[in-house]
Amino acid sequence: MYKGAVYIRCSKYNNEKENSIYMQQCIVHKFVESKPDIVVEDVFVDNGYSGLDFLRPGFGAMMEEIERGNIDCVLVKDLSRLGRDYIETGRYLQYVFPRKHVRFISVCDGYDSIEATDIMNYFMIPMRNYINDLYSKDISIKVRSALETRRKNGICTLNRVSFGYKKVCSMNICNIQGMSLYDYGREYDRLSNKKEEHINDYDKKEYYKLCKGRKEKNIIIIDEEAAKVVRDIFRYSLEGYSMNGIANMLNKKGVCTPMEYRREKGIFKKNIQREGMHVNTMQVNTIHVNTIQVKGEHTQDIQRQDPYGLWSTMMVKRILTDEMYIGTLVQGKVKKISYKSKEREYIDSKYWHRKYNNHEKIIDEETFAIVNRLLKYDIRASSREGKCHNLGGLIFCGKCGKIMICRKNKYVCGTYNKGRGCENINIKREDINTIIRGVVGKNMRREELVYIIKWIRIEKGNKVRIKLWK
Repeated sequence: MYKGAVYIRCSKYNNEKENSIYMQQCIVHKFVESKPDIVVEDVFVDNGYSGLDFLRPGFGAMMEEIERGNIDCVLVKDLSRLGRDYIETGRYLQYVFPRKHVRFISVCDGYDSIEATDIMNYFMIPMRNYINDLYSKDISIKVRSALETRRKNGICTLNRVSFGYKKVCSMNICNIQGMSLYDYGREYDRLSNKKEEHINDYDKKEYYKLCKGRKEKNIIIIDEEAAKVVRDIFRYSLEGYSMNGIANMLNKKGVCTPMEYRREKGIFKKNIQREGMHVNTMQVNTIHVNTIQVKGEHTQDIQRQDPYGLWSTMMVKRILTDEMYIGTLVQGKVKKISYKSKEREYIDSKYWHRKYNNHEKIIDEETFAIVNRLLKYDIRASSREGKCHNLGGLIFCGKCGKIMICRKNKYVCGTYNKGRGCENINIKREDINTIIRGVVGKNMRREELVYIIKWIRIEKGNKVRIKLWK
């Protein structure tokens, strides 16, 4: 008498009917009724797991029972349910299960390891495994091709947009913005750079019907609560705060990080706890499918203790360099190294797909350009205030071209200060401030000066050259 275990797998959560948990169990149950030498002890289910890897909780629990000697027969609907990786599936069928003296049965493939011939074991089954593997590869190629086409056409395929934005459907945007579908249609045409004259060809009723048929998904709009944090980060950067200083300031104020904010708002798209199901019955009606479990809200105390709930320099830099905040949709930054692996590699920025003026801006292009120019310079921040001096990042050595740093009451060449050559070119802070005051007409804060002065060069003999933004 064999102690059997039924293994069921769905690659997608709540998959289509023919490959659903219920249908798979019905097929195996009907088969077991004709096999009096098999008694089903357990049912193991992996709902929402790909067959390209075997790191599945349900499969792992079944293998533990096999190791303990509680199971000596495995039943599946077909070979693809066990796995789609040609090499790994073959290893289990030809090495692992035989070594453990486990009988393997694939119902729809008509395969039973104790009755199979050599032709079935070493030719037919490997061929079917290879075909199952090719199926996954074919699906992967089609999905990648479709996504690439959508990106080239400027259609948003992002699972998650940048902090400060949120995705909505066109039929929901009207409620959010408090406008009618007719008004939304006019606004949609305006943002799409379409001429509004053709609207006169329709009366309001007909145009209403036209707008009602629009069901664009993944429309990006501003999330004002999060956008306020983004604007503050850019403002702090213009005021001279370093990225580390900005992060420390946000942590002191208790501002949620992008991850914590999404958790609190329940914005995570893939927030399903996929767990293997271990069912100790063969009754089909008692099968319970995993439910979606959304993580609860995190309080500020928990957030402060969680290292992922703290702002870091990298988080700040990611926001300051994100082109999405100037209305540019950027996609295709990473790609999978293989359809069998979840590992990703970054793509060179010149191959990214960009669509300009795709959505409303949070930051204007001028501010974004200035901030990213200043990020390239080694701007030293004061240890007390966490921000640099008034002209930090704007003043350069006229000989070597390197940025000048502030030492006590004067600016000195950074190359000379490090002992790497150049000359002792320097200028007193009071003198350069007087010159700047004469150019702009008054004393100005740093965040105002960066919009006026492009660069300042100090040459030998304290000659000052100033270039202004046009």
